[in-house]
Amino acid sequence: MAINRLTLDGARRTLGVNDRLAARPHSPDQDNIVCKGRVMPTIEESVFIARPPQEVFDFVATPANNVVWDSSIVASEQQGDGPVQTGTRTRGASKIMGRRFDWTTEVTELEPPNRFTLRSVEGKMTFVVTSSFEPVDGGTRFTYRIDAESGLGGVFGKMADPLIQRAQARTVRANLESLAELLVEHPAG
Repeated sequence: MAINRLTLDGARRTLGVNDRLAARPHSPDQDNIVCKGRVMPTIEESVFIARPPQEVFDFVATPANNVVWDSSIVASEQQGDGPVQTGTRTRGASKIMGRRFDWTTEVTELEPPNRFTLRSVEGKMTFVVTSSFEPVDGGTRFTYRIDAESGLGGVFGKMADPLIQRAQARTVRANLESLAELLVEHPAG
């Protein structure tokens, strides 16, 4: 099975059976979300985690765990009690390129153990995060996608968009690799 992702240069990269990367022509806007008439730049990365989808979903969907596996998140707390469900809000903060950004997100889609989506409802940056969990032999293919309205560099200035996107894509890749190692070394139970 091949895993595709859109890269910053607009090419589609295909991760195949032997983890070889192959590029094919791709329109940069093909996979991006349009918000308020503007294309939302996208960062999308996937990782294999040798744990069942429900276990990975439960860990990633728990707001308090965000600071454990996402190095750019410095605070994350669910607002209100009870299980995470559609409408649940999380208040937190991220540090990107040395700047702190406070945000509040709301769960807009919840399909355990396959997918959940949240969107920012407060803060300087407008973004949507979609997490998908696909069962694969011996574990889960976790795909993490960020769509940011202004581009991740919008708050730094439009000229910084490509630099910020590349840096954030590297951070997301590293975070997913750390998450995979964490869940394999310390399974839920």
